Amino acid sequence: MKSLLRATFIVALLILMRGVDAFGVMALSGSGGIDFNGTGTITHMQVPFIVHDVYDTNCTPSSNDVSIVRCNQPLDTSLLGNDIVRAEHFRVRVNSNTGFFQVRFGCSTCGTSIPLRLDQLVFLGSGVAKLSDEQAAALQALIDQHGASAIHMSVAINGPLEIFSSVRAVTTDIKPDSSPNTLNLRSRGVIPIALLTTRLFDATTIDVASLRFGATGQEVPALRAVQDDVDGDGDIDLVVFFRSQNTDIDCETLFTYISGVTFSGDSIAGTDSVTIVACH
Repeated sequence: MKSLLRATFIVALLILMRGVDAFGVMALSGSGGIDFNGTGTITHMQVPFIVHDVYDTNCTPSSNDVSIVRCNQPLDTSLLGNDIVRAEHFRVRVNSNTGFFQVRFGCSTCGTSIPLRLDQLVFLGSGVAKLSDEQAAALQALIDQHGASAIHMSVAINGPLEIFSSVRAVTTDIKPDSSPNTLNLRSRGVIPIALLTTRLFDATTIDVASLRFGATGQEVPALRAVQDDVDGDGDIDLVVFFRSQNTDIDCETLFTYISGVTFSGDSIAGTDSVTIVACH
């Protein structure tokens, strides 16, 4: 995961509108569904017309006295593309006008998908809910095996629905210029991790003292950090160094995580793949 394509279904400033931390917002309203590959149709009223929003490259716009067909590019349905790095970051907002919704998590190589039901949510207030502990554990197991960028969502709705993340996903590169990212569990050295500045995020705004890295992103604090243009794109990135011990990374680990906050208080998280060497 040397580069991270980050896109959202709809860019919405829920932080200002709702008073909650919300990033990578998917806001849909109407009846219909979006498949894992980001294609589908959402139908809603826009008086006096019935509007069919079609998300597909094979779409022809049309209109008549009754209805309008609007064509859109397929949506990015990946977790990471919607700033969801780990299962505990998933948030959904439903209200009394949401008559039905169904979300499934899956990927092309998963072999199975995980359904999300209303009774598998824990409501936090104002219609916002997170996954139950059991559901979060099941989804996290899938993420740990395949990566947050590989896990996609399919959505079926009848009414308004918002899916968003409680953190901002940051582009993360373990051991820059190294591929694969090998980690030696016997090493007592340090691990460099680059947090990249993008068009949408300035990595130098991260509070280094808040950063944690490891198997869940909560294990070891940063030793030190330097600012540098790691990817050669002309902007300044942040390279952070962590001790390789006490990270809870083991021989089966495929993905690692980092978490922290910015100086303005926004929660951030990142992930990258690893290859464990000299394990036995």
